Amino acid sequence: MKKVIVLFITIITMIFSLLLLASCDMGEPKSAIDVWNRVDKKMTSLSSYEARMDMSMKMFINGSAVSTSADSTIIEHNIGKRSSYYYYEKTDMRVTNVSNGAKINSESTEEYRDGNLFVTNSSGGKASKLYNTMTKSEFLEYKNSKAIDLESEFGFDKAGYSEFSQDEYGCWKIKFSEFSDEAIETISKMVGVEDSVVALTIEDVKFTIRADADFLATRIDITFVFEENENEDEQASIKIAVDYNKINEAEPKKEIPNVSEYLEVDFKELDKIDRMIKEYEKIDEGSFKFETGQKLIVLENTTEYGEKNEVSYGEKDGKFFYEITSTVDKEKFTITYSDGTQSINREKGSSETKAQTEKEARAYVRTLMSGTGYNRQYVTEINQTTDEYVLKCDAADISQYRQVFESLGGHFKDLNQTVTIKIKDGKIIRITTEIIAEGEIRYSDYKGTHSIPLKMTVVSRLLLNDMY
Repeated sequence: MKKVIVLFITIITMIFSLLLLASCDMGEPKSAIDVWNRVDKKMTSLSSYEARMDMSMKMFINGSAVSTSADSTIIEHNIGKRSSYYYYEKTDMRVTNVSNGAKINSESTEEYRDGNLFVTNSSGGKASKLYNTMTKSEFLEYKNSKAIDLESEFGFDKAGYSEFSQDEYGCWKIKFSEFSDEAIETISKMVGVEDSVVALTIEDVKFTIRADADFLATRIDITFVFEENENEDEQASIKIAVDYNKINEAEPKKEIPNVSEYLEVDFKELDKIDRMIKEYEKIDEGSFKFETGQKLIVLENTTEYGEKNEVSYGEKDGKFFYEITSTVDKEKFTITYSDGTQSINREKGSSETKAQTEKEARAYVRTLMSGTGYNRQYVTEINQTTDEYVLKCDAADISQYRQVFESLGGHFKDLNQTVTIKIKDGKIIRITTEIIAEGEIRYSDYKGTHSIPLKMTVVSRLLLNDMY
């Protein structure tokens, strides 16, 4: 479900970067592209605006149906000015695993004013509040680094179908769809469904853009068309609607953040980490190790669980493959993929095979590669040396730890997460995540009220020494 959150954030940056396209020469509209260029020119000359995006998304991930609904609000004020420029973005998201009922409700806010960027994130009862001092140019560089250059990589000129119309009031409506395979491949990478844990195939994207008689955008509707699934319950869907209002009238939020309530974090360092992570995620072939261990302590009783995976992947004879040697507790087995078939062979016990598409196979590898669960949204502190980052984090979701303690008749109290990223020659070679959750079991007897401490430790490591 964490990957769904990341996917949604990527989609947000894509949608709002629609307004960052460079304009072409203007003339009397003769095509949908001409109308769009007029809309684009008008919107990029605004002094302020407010936009609201609503999104619904359904995906079937790792055997579970995941439903997401979200709404975002963006405000930009004094766009052309330096000292009084203001930016605000707030997103409320609700992610539900339909199969087991697990839910994650999260809220995130970015607000730039008076030379500071304030970022807040909350989920599962935990919240982080961070800030970083930036000039306007530094903030725009930060913001634009998350946006997508749709003009050069996914222009509307790559649509096989387009139409435009004007109603009796002079309002415009334009549509684009039937994009080329190259454009679809590009947008798949943009929104994070290409070679990701989602393993989906986008077949088309349908845009409907509405503007008033003065070419001011009023609404954008976007529908992602996914490969049809034989099982309707597993059919993926993403629908997005963006409404623009308060054109040249939007004002900053009245409540001003109190700097003393925020921890200072250098967001540029997090950008560096993101770039290094993307670097190894894009490697077409290689090998890595992923291991995780879990320990639950109740009084003097300790329950342990361990898993180790050695993964090799790439291409043989032009076809994708992977070979995984796994040890779960004391059971050893191998998992291989080749030519549409996944095979599981246990050292002691049965073997089995099942059909798996190449996209699903690539997603399987990506799932292991992202297993440490690092998420920059929840970083609260950065400690850096020449070859290592040590990040203090809030957990994106504490519900699983609460559920473990409640199943023992206890109560969840607190959780601390540390992510250590080891660097060599400018590349990540190891990511270690340690989560320590604490709780207690309370009971009463004739002597009074007592407490039994509960402690759960989860350590995950991604070893990338052999990837480069």
